[in-house]
Amino acid sequence: MRVILAVPHFPPRHVAGAELRAYRLARWLLAQGHEVQVICIGDVWEGDEAAGLTVSEEIYDGIAVQRLGCSIAAWQGPLQGAYDNPLLLQHLGQAIASFRPDLVHLISGYLMGSAPLRAAREAGVPAVVTLTDFWFLCPTLSLLRGDGRLCWGPEPAECTRCWLNRRRPFQWLESHAPAVTRPVAPWIRRGIFVPAAWTARMAYYSRRQRSLAAELNKAHALMCITRFLAKVHVANGIDPDRFTVIPYRSAGRVESAVGPLAGGDGNGKVRFAYLGKVFPHKGVDVLVQAFRQLPESRATLTIFGAIEPASFEKRLLRMARGNSAIHFAGRYDNDRLGELLERVDVVVAPSVWHENAPRAIVEAFQHGKPVVGSNVGGIAALVDDGRNGLLFERGNPDSLAAQMGRLLTEGALLPALRSNVRRLEVGDAENARVFAVYLRVLSGEGSQDSIGKDSRP
Repeated sequence: MRVILAVPHFPPRHVAGAELRAYRLARWLLAQGHEVQVICIGDVWEGDEAAGLTVSEEIYDGIAVQRLGCSIAAWQGPLQGAYDNPLLLQHLGQAIASFRPDLVHLISGYLMGSAPLRAAREAGVPAVVTLTDFWFLCPTLSLLRGDGRLCWGPEPAECTRCWLNRRRPFQWLESHAPAVTRPVAPWIRRGIFVPAAWTARMAYYSRRQRSLAAELNKAHALMCITRFLAKVHVANGIDPDRFTVIPYRSAGRVESAVGPLAGGDGNGKVRFAYLGKVFPHKGVDVLVQAFRQLPESRATLTIFGAIEPASFEKRLLRMARGNSAIHFAGRYDNDRLGELLERVDVVVAPSVWHENAPRAIVEAFQHGKPVVGSNVGGIAALVDDGRNGLLFERGNPDSLAAQMGRLLTEGALLPALRSNVRRLEVGDAENARVFAVYLRVLSGEGSQDSIGKDSRP
């Protein structure tokens, strides 16, 4: 079988959930004797230099990779180009004609947009999608509004208000005169008392919503890890019959986690850790606030991962100032993850957005570590409260501090949680299930899953 994998980025430059999923799948397909072409975005830049699409080709770990670069100025408008880029569409059409794949597989729509799906359809090639986030519903991927509230799906006026919420003048106005900003969404919806740029933005969000929903509903199969992610998309007009949910399965107990607790750092302290990229929607500020409520003599907190943006890094460092038990370890190499987790007792996943299936939780379970996580979406789907971890109220540092505090004061709790941690089935077994979807699509069978049409998870 010949497969094109389209993905936002690809190792070694970028290593995140979608990229690792694509890399592992490509390696598995090659090992099974299939042919693979990866197409990803290498760079997107401001300005009009090199206004066309740049293409670099390489072999990475035996995988043929095309890395594309594009100037925003070269797109048909920076907004539409973010989801419907004609340069990407043209290149992918050429790539399909040259490589002649049996199937095109898009993993997350971020950066690549709908171009892989349109190009495949125009060439008469089946296309499947793995949803790893909420990009097809939300330009920010997160379904998290600018004021911090969870969102359950696109509504053009609310999307415009969310866009405004992320701009400093509007933020200042909202903090000083909330009565003025409160009715903004209804005003935008009716087109009264608002600048033309706002109504134009609402029209853009409306076009985006219709276009991307139509593309998903034309794909031959949609795959995701959690039923939660599938149900959110179904609630927003995506055909439930196209979904195949490929959840993580238990692969048995972690042998190293069966024996007595190792004793933390040697001084009886419980070692908490955060793993992964440190963005505002990941809730690390909530974690720092919560940890400061714990006695420094009883616990440590290590934050592994690069912090972005710089303003958020300054904020976190300021919040942690004066607490010697909080350590920012910075960027880490994924190959050393097992070594890092040997020095950790509990992993914390404090996200304030819905999440899908956080890789940090998967890695924690693979190494026998319980997880304390927010009671949202994909986190709650993986963490069984009171068995392999603990859940707390999203965005509430007091709730998180209470759960972390239990691990310091209830002596039997941490060993009990640790004994219930089970490894998850990832890698070859998971890839084989994805390949089974390929075979069903090529045979004309399509999806074999049914998730129902209930409106909210």
